[in-house]
Amino acid sequence: LGPGLIFFVAYQWLQRQEAYKDDAILMATAIFLPFALAAFVYSWVKERRVAPIPALTTAMVLIFSALAFALHDDTFIKVRGTFIFSLFGVLLLGSVLLKRNVLETLFEGAIRMPDSAWHTLAMRAGLFYLALAATNEVLWRTQSEQIWVLFHTWGDVAASLVFWVWHTLFFIPKHAPEFAANRQDDPT
Repeated sequence: LGPGLIFFVAYQWLQRQEAYKDDAILMATAIFLPFALAAFVYSWVKERRVAPIPALTTAMVLIFSALAFALHDDTFIKVRGTFIFSLFGVLLLGSVLLKRNVLETLFEGAIRMPDSAWHTLAMRAGLFYLALAATNEVLWRTQSEQIWVLFHTWGDVAASLVFWVWHTLFFIPKHAPEFAANRQDDPT
């Protein structure tokens, strides 16, 4: 969340500076990137492993940002979310169709649910991410850059938070009783 906040604040400030207004999104991205990389490296060092989702996301951020800078075209920054969310959606839905549920694999046995529950959760998550991709695409093409930046910084994060909190509180405990019992035993 920290790097996203830095992007948002930098963009808002640059938008108010006449000299930087036209390139605010590119410049805010340039300010954001070192903080995003630092957050990734910090997580890697702290956890002593590379988590697949942050690694994939960081790689896509670097690739799309490099394209935006090289071609001086902020479209690559705007479609980055569409690409990443679409990739997550297709991976989740494809893994269900191939009967190799990537969501279950990501949790590495930390949560035990029947295959049908994993199937439902992966399908919902896949469709959710495709909906986020479509929303990003519609917003950057039809709304002002300011509106897109608001969605990009806060909207997709809030939507993801609501989706995963709801599923953690209501869906997973219904299908993984030991998960619900562990949560009730934990005083935190």
